[in-house]
Amino acid sequence: MNSIYQDTASETLFRSCAQEALEQVRVLLNKLDSIAIALASEERVYLDLGPRRDIVLSHKELNLHHMLKVAAEAGKEDIDGLLLDFGLERDVPVQAIITGDVIYEAMKCDNNVRVFAQLVRIEPDIVGKHMGLAGDPLCYAVAGRNSESIPTSGTLELARYLLDSGADPNRIMQPHFESPGYYLH
Repeated sequence: MNSIYQDTASETLFRSCAQEALEQVRVLLNKLDSIAIALASEERVYLDLGPRRDIVLSHKELNLHHMLKVAAEAGKEDIDGLLLDFGLERDVPVQAIITGDVIYEAMKCDNNVRVFAQLVRIEPDIVGKHMGLAGDPLCYAVAGRNSESIPTSGTLELARYLLDSGADPNRIMQPHFESPGYYLH
């Protein structure tokens, strides 16, 4: 991510999702206090690290969503799978945890196909999810996002996976309404 965030009391749980083994996260998610943290929403403060360092963004975010995003960024497909199942077992709406930023983190990590496959296991329609002006996941995989690019080592494998999972290479995306498959040429 291009931002740093100021953690709350949930820092240990978030760090575990990025750095620990699956079994450690499983142990944490079986503790009542960790379950409460995962299912709570907290205010996140993001500090802009770009040319204008005076921008501070703040929003409320479900901790489970943040944990999923952190694990996806770290390429921890087994932890992502555990977190997704944890959310489903507790009736957390899929759209509250699988969002565009989670999808993007899954696509740009070194283990992108396996992490993305965990998301598709729960929500198969995300292969065609419209994610703003840059299009859908296939467009992101092929063209990158703004100045950030998807790692080239996994681009071909990810594009193949998305196509095999039902992504439409001829889908019309804005702002190229008259050019189906614009990003694929």
